[in-house]
Amino acid sequence: MVVLTFAIVLLTAGNVLVGFWYASITKQAAIDNGKQTDRLICAANIQAHAADIIAQSSEDFSDTARGIKDNTADAVAQFKRLAKGTETAIRTSQKSAQAALQASIDNLRLDERPWVLPSRFELSAEPEPDKPFTIKVNIQNTGKTPAVDLIPQSRLFSWNEEPPPTDFAEPKDKIISKGIIPPGGGGGNSFTTDPLILDAIKVGAYKGKSNRIYIHAYLNYKDGLSGSKLHWTRLCAYHTFGDKLDEFVYCKAGNEIDR
Repeated sequence: MVVLTFAIVLLTAGNVLVGFWYASITKQAAIDNGKQTDRLICAANIQAHAADIIAQSSEDFSDTARGIKDNTADAVAQFKRLAKGTETAIRTSQKSAQAALQASIDNLRLDERPWVLPSRFELSAEPEPDKPFTIKVNIQNTGKTPAVDLIPQSRLFSWNEEPPPTDFAEPKDKIISKGIIPPGGGGGNSFTTDPLILDAIKVGAYKGKSNRIYIHAYLNYKDGLSGSKLHWTRLCAYHTFGDKLDEFVYCKAGNEIDR
C-alpha cells in the first residue's frame, strides 16, 4: 500500500511537471528549446515509471491500477508526440529566422558592395603595319565601399566580327596592375592593355572597315566589407577605323558583372 501510494504521488508529480514544463516550452519556444523538450520527455518518463510501479505492486487492487497504467501510457505517448512536434516547430522557426537573417546580410552586402565598371576607352593611335598600339581603359567604382586587390586582364583582337569569349580564369602572362579602387564613381583609375601589332594585310582590312579592333577585359577584385568576397566584371568593346580614338562601342555579348 505504501509503494502504491508513493507511486501515485510520483505520478501526480509527473503530471505537474509535464504541465509546468509544457507551459514553459510554449512560452519560451525560441529560447533553449533542446533543454525544454528534454524536460517534457523526462516528466513523461516519470509518469510512465510511476504507472509501472502501480501496475507491478497493485495486483490486489482489481483493475484500477491497470487502468491507471493504460491511461498513463497513452498520456506519455501523447506528451512525447507533443514534445517532438514542439521541437520540430522550434527548429523550423529557427531555420526560417536564420534564412531571413542571411537574406538581410546578402541585401546589405549587395547595397554596400563595390561595382567596378569601365568609364572610358582610348586607342593609343590608329594601327599601322608592324607598329604596336594599346588601349587605355579608365575604370570607376560606382559602389559604396572600396574595391581591393584589383587585377585587370585584357586582350586585343583585329576581327571581322565579335571574337569568341576569352578565358580569363587564370592570369595570363604578367599582371599589369593591382590596386584599390575607392568608391565615388570617379574615373581616375585606369589600366593599359598589352600592345598589339598588326601586319599590312590586317591593317588594310581594318582601314577598309571589314575588321575592327576589339578589346576583351576581365576585372577581378574583392570587396572591402570582408576582404574576401570575389567579384568580377567582363568587358567587350570595339573601335572602328575613322572614329575618334576614344570612341568605342560595346559588343552585343561579353559584357557581364557578378551579382
